[in-house]
Amino acid sequence: MDSFSDEEPALVLDLGSFTIKSGFSGDDTPKCFTPTLFGIPKDPGQMIGMDQKDYYAGNDVRAKQHLLNVSEPIRQGVIVDFDMLEKLLEDVISNDLKYTFEGQKILLTEQPGQNTKEVRDKLAQMMFETYKAEAVYFGNQQVLSLYANAKSTGTVIDVGHGKTHIVPIYEGFAIPHSIISLPIGGETLTKALYDSLKGKPQIDHTFTFDLEMSRTIKEAYCHNPLDFDNYLKQISDGLIPTERNYKLPGTHREISIKSESLIFPPERYFSPISHNGKEFDGLHRLLTESILKCDSDIRLQLFRNIVLSGGGSMLEGFKERAKKEINAVCSSIVGPEIFSPADRKFSAWLGGSILSNITSFKQLWVTKEQWAQLGSAIIYRNCF
Repeated sequence: MDSFSDEEPALVLDLGSFTIKSGFSGDDTPKCFTPTLFGIPKDPGQMIGMDQKDYYAGNDVRAKQHLLNVSEPIRQGVIVDFDMLEKLLEDVISNDLKYTFEGQKILLTEQPGQNTKEVRDKLAQMMFETYKAEAVYFGNQQVLSLYANAKSTGTVIDVGHGKTHIVPIYEGFAIPHSIISLPIGGETLTKALYDSLKGKPQIDHTFTFDLEMSRTIKEAYCHNPLDFDNYLKQISDGLIPTERNYKLPGTHREISIKSESLIFPPERYFSPISHNGKEFDGLHRLLTESILKCDSDIRLQLFRNIVLSGGGSMLEGFKERAKKEINAVCSSIVGPEIFSPADRKFSAWLGGSILSNITSFKQLWVTKEQWAQLGSAIIYRNCF
């Protein structure tokens, strides 16, 4: 393993449901953000003269999605199609990064519940046999997010594309029995906004209004008011306009949107919801529930090192609202401390970049030779 010290930096791949963040160990930011999308032409005849391919991946899908049957290889943090993912990763490395897997060390991130023997074995086989990688490591996304904030103990609220995870971590180890997942993420908000806008008269047959446009509107205009009820009262009292005109991003059109339509979708993070017959509290209450499942000796550290991460936490007003609600429910127990770093959109990737750049980390890499000799046992020994 000593031969690794003078070699090229490791590849760090954060496998997200919305984007795959990719880059190199030791860097402060990912080199590429690639949509986690895979597309097959609806009608190959329509693709003539358009760099025709049997399939498209990543950014190519975004550009041609109206001509493609689009699939998501990773859905709500779960890898649902390894063949699609394999082709997508090849596109990420060869076309986006202009790099190669062969002979490289590769750190892959994983979601809670995805570190199963089956998933790890398939990914290891893909890396070693298909891509000829030299070594791999699997890192928990929330643990890596904590590392990105120079912490090894704390609680991560990871607001992702498909789900929100609340993960208490002690000395670099996630505490499995205390992890709580909320079935709400950025995708939930996008679909809710789409449903409220798709019947607007400004959206007609001459304009393609789809989930992608809804997502763009969400990111530009949706927000979490600090006081939701007071905001609604201000609308009712005429202090805030009932509707406003907003420019549709990337177009010359405008659309009138009710003010409440921009706050109701993100309010789901902080209000009780029902999903598939189950009831869920707001994330601030689930945070307390999660930490109270942990040993009483470490709860103080978990409350005083709460870290926000994930692209969903970048929504306007989210961090301020989260801090207010968490303080309201936790202050009677302990004075919580909440950290919301500016780079939290890719904090899992950043943690992987930091970890894989530490000299002492090289002993944790699972080499191709070790995997061939010991199989998945070596992965569970080295990757926690």
